[in-house]
Amino acid sequence: MMHIKEGPHGPIFIVESSTGKVFEGSSPTLPWTKACLASYSKGTRISGPLFFGFSDPITQKMIEELDGYQTWEAVAAEVEEEEQAKQAAAEAAELEAAGSDSESKS
Repeated sequence: MMHIKEGPHGPIFIVESSTGKVFEGSSPTLPWTKACLASYSKGTRISGPLFFGFSDPITQKMIEELDGYQTWEAVAAEVEEEEQAKQAAAEAAELEAAGSDSESKS
């Protein structure tokens, strides 16, 4: 059985074996990788997105139609902007600290 639950930092993908062993991960691939490594067929590799249905064009279209859906490009641009803002704030703090150090030495 497979399902997805909400986690503190995004979705948690869950694969449960027929014996009740549970494998979890932050991506669709991770619990399947753990399940394969725990099985007798350690060389087996499974596509997590395929098994969770994310490779299906109908599923993809339905996801795209959800409220709040953003393309990968839009999310990546937001993350980049946030990282640049954090870096600029850190650099400003360093300059401020350096300025106050030089004033205290005078």
